[in-house]
Amino acid sequence: MESAGGDAFRLDINALRALSVVAVVGYHFQISGFAGGFVGVDVFLVITGYLMTGKVLTDLTLGRFSFRDFSIMRMRRIYPALAIMTVSSVVAGWFVTLPREYLKHLLQALSALTFASNFAFDSDNGYFAMAAQTKPLLHTWSLSVEWQFYIWMTLVVSLIWRFASGSKSKLSTVMIALQVVAVLSLAWCWWETQGDAMGSSFFSLRARAWEPLAGGLIAAAEIRRRSNGASKIPWLETRMVATAGWALVAVCIVYPLPESRWPGVLTVLPILGAAMIVRARQWTGEASLLGMSTIQRLGDWSYSIYLWHWPIWVFAMGWLSLRGCSVDATQKMLMVLASLALSIVSYRYVEQPIRMRRDFWTADFTDREHRFRAIVSSPLRPMGDRVSVLVGRQG
Repeated sequence: MESAGGDAFRLDINALRALSVVAVVGYHFQISGFAGGFVGVDVFLVITGYLMTGKVLTDLTLGRFSFRDFSIMRMRRIYPALAIMTVSSVVAGWFVTLPREYLKHLLQALSALTFASNFAFDSDNGYFAMAAQTKPLLHTWSLSVEWQFYIWMTLVVSLIWRFASGSKSKLSTVMIALQVVAVLSLAWCWWETQGDAMGSSFFSLRARAWEPLAGGLIAAAEIRRRSNGASKIPWLETRMVATAGWALVAVCIVYPLPESRWPGVLTVLPILGAAMIVRARQWTGEASLLGMSTIQRLGDWSYSIYLWHWPIWVFAMGWLSLRGCSVDATQKMLMVLASLALSIVSYRYVEQPIRMRRDFWTADFTDREHRFRAIVSSPLRPMGDRVSVLVGRQG
């Protein structure tokens, strides 16, 4: 996981991902000590905003940005594991879900696979309602919000970059635009929450955009500082700032925050804590506490853990309730272990192989596929020539 400017792997950010997913799982599995664990999703949004805005701006600065390549890169990272989890939930739902609920589940699966599930769940009660316990794909709303952020952020930033003059002026204009959008989104979030009885703002990109933009603005500021040849800001990049950030996030996870009015005024707290951690850039070495193998592994597996833990919880709860059983600590631990096991398998055999194949879903791969089809289907070229041309181009 590189920083905004393409620097070395950020162990501190990966550790923050580990804490975030542990918080979310702890909250969803109703484990003591995670009363505010749902803020882990907010922290994830800060991280993705920082990394992806930094990626886009870095590529634009170097003159190599492509909306198509960026989209394919994110699809390669997000979609395969999401698709397998979604299909698996549809198969499992066939055996444990009532017919009417199963039809609804199929529609929700379609919305998840098209990154529109935040709209689907917005129209079907709230995130914190008891009915949420019957929706195996409810957690995919955050992936939809994330993907929608990718679309508008890259379009806005690339358009500004095209029409502004001078690289320094471009970066400054981009930062101003992102700041304006972040302020408007935050204002909308606070205003909407006041009278939002159904929790629609929870699923809304308009009310959430300021969260990834908090990370995006950090990335933009770092890139602009490097382009100007400016030195570091000593008072920001300190262990005191990082420690305060970790403490703030931890308190938000433990404290029972008012979930029914989320996001709202108090959402600033975990966002600020995550931003402080990202900006401070501390404990990035492998010898540090955050570099411990267990923490880093959880960070690596965090996406898969997030994908699998909620369907396991929903299906297990449904199965147990049909038999009149309650959920005890042992059963929760078994669910945690099942989530972790499936996540490791997903990470090792789905995420990593596809993510590491740089020719998968890329322009080069598509071009080679088109050339292969043209060569094989051409009636004017002997088969020997077709094979020799194909082998020559691949070599």
